[in-house]
Amino acid sequence: MKKILLLPLLLLINNLFGQIVSSNAFLPGTYVEVGMAPCGTFGSSIAPPAGYHPRGGSGRLGFVADVGQDGWAAGTPNYVGDYFLPGSPEEGFGLTVNGVNYNNNQVCSETNIPGSIISYTTTSSEISAVWQGSVAGLSIAARTYLPINSLYFITEVTVTNTSASAINNIYYMRNVDPDHEQPLTGNFATANAVVYQNPNACNQALVSATGLTYGSYLGLGSIDPRAHVTMGGFSNRSAISVWNGTGLFTSGTHTGDEAISISFNLGSLAANEATTFAYAYILNASQLTQALAATNITFEANGVTYSNGNTGNICSGTPVPINLSNTGTYTSWTWSPATGLNTTVGTSVLATLTSPVTYIATGTGACGTVNVSITLNPVIVPTPGNAGPITGPSTASLGQTNLTYSISPVTDACL
Repeated sequence: MKKILLLPLLLLINNLFGQIVSSNAFLPGTYVEVGMAPCGTFGSSIAPPAGYHPRGGSGRLGFVADVGQDGWAAGTPNYVGDYFLPGSPEEGFGLTVNGVNYNNNQVCSETNIPGSIISYTTTSSEISAVWQGSVAGLSIAARTYLPINSLYFITEVTVTNTSASAINNIYYMRNVDPDHEQPLTGNFATANAVVYQNPNACNQALVSATGLTYGSYLGLGSIDPRAHVTMGGFSNRSAISVWNGTGLFTSGTHTGDEAISISFNLGSLAANEATTFAYAYILNASQLTQALAATNITFEANGVTYSNGNTGNICSGTPVPINLSNTGTYTSWTWSPATGLNTTVGTSVLATLTSPVTYIATGTGACGTVNVSITLNPVIVPTPGNAGPITGPSTASLGQTNLTYSISPVTDACL
């Protein structure tokens, strides 16, 4: 009897909080479900487990969304998607390195960049999976995370030069052919638009595709001055060509069965140097500002970096510094609630808590208003261990300054 009761519970936990099956990752939020293939492209190579909502004929899962946030069985349409799996599924990423193109695409039918999904993580606020690969002396680590209650998901990419010398002319791109209303209407075409293009004062790059019958939305964008967006083409396989807009539309609007793309000019990386950037797939225009901000703005709580909407553990009853990073043009910030805070204004606060609190930081500036949030969970840790020996200069001259003394990290110390 215990086994019979336990199995449905385990299936429910897996369906709610994500899983890896046959080297594919499945990320189910409340309103968005995402499938990731073993090569790091979106679109699973197998059918998802029971409880997901694949649609499009293949039985696999790319991404789908309950854009009305009214339940997967309600509304007209009840949900949108699959966003790209109908017909010839075109979704993937690529790099151009010194003029040579490398791509993973079309549910891994094209795989030039070896790698695999190495982990997934679940919290009460976020599901994430990490794909890691390497090519041409570069390591690529891509963390895709889905805030549980959002209508967008983010991929944060770190590219590292693992060779012994500099690597020049590095470009990265993401390419998708949006077909999100095809399973509902039979029409592969979308109304596409370059909404923001760099350079601009807000460092925003955004291209969108809108369904012709229901107005269903798909956006691909970032807040990063290195990003360019395009529309047009289909099997785009050159990250540098996408960044330059070669043969593609870099502004305006255009309707057709065609791809939308984003590319980043990463320049050169010295030996062992790394660079990080992020972009968002946005499935409802109402969350556009939030999604773009999530590609850049982060929290640092007691020295640990957290993305928007995530949860961090802190020491109970101890003042902990919370800092906002990469705030860009959002120059004025307020925090709520005031519980446990030393101030409710600015990009840096001190939080002293004995019970969990979710803080919302609201930023305003030349590019509008944005809200980002973090949940802090105070925990009680064991009594800290004894401090070790102090290291540093054994002598000092009269008037000498800037001498540094330190101890090794103390076990279980909060600060």
